[in-house]
Order: sequence, then structure tokens, then C-alpha cells
Amino acid sequence: RSDGAVVHQGTKDGAGGFSTTWVTHGQPIGDYNLKSVAVDKDWLCRSQAPKVLSDIDVRLENLSSVAYTGDTAAPMLGSFTAAAQLKDATTDRPIADRAVWFHLDGVPVATCTTDATGTCSTRAVALALPGGHTMTVSFAGDCCWIGSSLDARFTVISPVPLGNLP
Repeated sequence: RSDGAVVHQGTKDGAGGFSTTWVTHGQPIGDYNLKSVAVDKDWLCRSQAPKVLSDIDVRLENLSSVAYTGDTAAPMLGSFTAAAQLKDATTDRPIADRAVWFHLDGVPVATCTTDATGTCSTRAVALALPGGHTMTVSFAGDCCWIGSSLDARFTVISPVPLGNLP
């Protein structure tokens, strides 16, 4: 990281190749410096000065992916379930404890916070005229994740006419 903190380290003794994996899920977005360093030992098994084998600057940008999993229709002024799933776009791992917003034709109708499985749901009211509409589910992003959004079709159904009630 730009502050010089070590976020991953791998070690190996002996000869031969070496590889290690840095799991970036949830790491802060930003610039990082990746170094591979070798420390050889002399014939008396004393450590020699470290040798930098590679020195690479990278930019970490964890991409999120949000999906709408709630109801796709509701009666005008009726309640419905707004639900979503938030994942790491690269690994499909769930992203927990993040706020997700729901907008019907650009008007905010609900928000909820994802759980450990990356899902959340809440009740909302269909405040729109009957017909086809757009439900936008979005995650704004934060220090660790790039935001994402998705548009889904949502239908508002005409309410039952009062004359047709039993």
C-alpha cells in the first residue's frame, strides 16, 4: 500500500520455484507495490543481504456486482419485496454489511443492508402508475469496492376496482 504496510507475505525455504496468492477480497482500493525478495544464506547458514527480484506497482480495484432478486410486479400502492444480492464480480464471493438502494423509475423506494451471504431484502410500496417501469438496484461503493448497479423490469398492476370487491 502507499503507506508501506505489508498486506501479504509468503516464505519458502530451500531451492526451486515459489508462488503465493494474495486474496484481495475486501482489501482497500488503491495503489500497491508488489515485491519479491530473496534472502540467501552463505556456507555457514548466515543470512545475506536481501535481493529484490521484482518490484511492480499495481492498482487494486475490487469490482462489485449487484443483482435484483425481489418481486417483479406489485399492485399500485401495494407492498412488495425488494431484494438483492451483492457479490465480488471476480470471485462471486458475497459482500456483507453494505447498503443497497432500490429506485423505481429513479425514485428511491427502499434500502437494506446485506448479510453474510451478500443478500438483503425489505418491504417497499409501488408508488407508480400501472404499467412497465424500471427498478434500479445499486451499491454506491466504498473504500474497498467499486460501486455497481443494475436495471430490472418492474410491473405495477392496476388495483382491483372498488366495484369488484366481494
